[in-house]
Amino acid sequence: MERLLAIWIKDRQVKGDVTTQDIICHKAKIIYEDLKKNIPGSSSNQDNKEDFKASRGWFFRFKKRYGIHSVNMHGEAGSADKKEAEKFSINFQKFIMDEGYCPQQVFNADETGLFWKRMPSRTFITKEEKKLPGHKAMKDRLTLMISSNASETSRSNLYWFITLKIQEFLRKITLLSPNCPSIGSPIKKPG
Repeated sequence: MERLLAIWIKDRQVKGDVTTQDIICHKAKIIYEDLKKNIPGSSSNQDNKEDFKASRGWFFRFKKRYGIHSVNMHGEAGSADKKEAEKFSINFQKFIMDEGYCPQQVFNADETGLFWKRMPSRTFITKEEKKLPGHKAMKDRLTLMISSNASETSRSNLYWFITLKIQEFLRKITLLSPNCPSIGSPIKKPG
């Protein structure tokens, strides 16, 4: 059963399909039931106390036996160079000290997204493969940008943007904060 499951995982990997722990465990149960039906003398009506459960423990041992591991399919973590990031951090700290900036003058901003059509970001692949290239995440999201200075005394407003895909028109609409006038609406002049 496990050999068939490993072949199935490899096939999904070649097709570029997402393979999570839940999907693998579900498929393992299906393969087990199919094999059980094909073995003479066993039937689904008989009480068999050795039913396959596809538990977390089984999955952990299965991963070890077949060299299956989890990787990021897309996103910043999947493409980040950790050594260069550490080197940048050290160089940036030195730059801050040399230039005499205080924590109130050093800001960081980052964006995060809420994807309502999101697929899982990790998949399990065989031991021969180190990463899974060529996959992009869905772009339908609510994007948030958050910023603060190093001393956390100055926090900017939360900026939000929505990218919507409208059915047949496939237009992209960007909405800014509610207090920002849109390009199409005239600004009321006093008087």
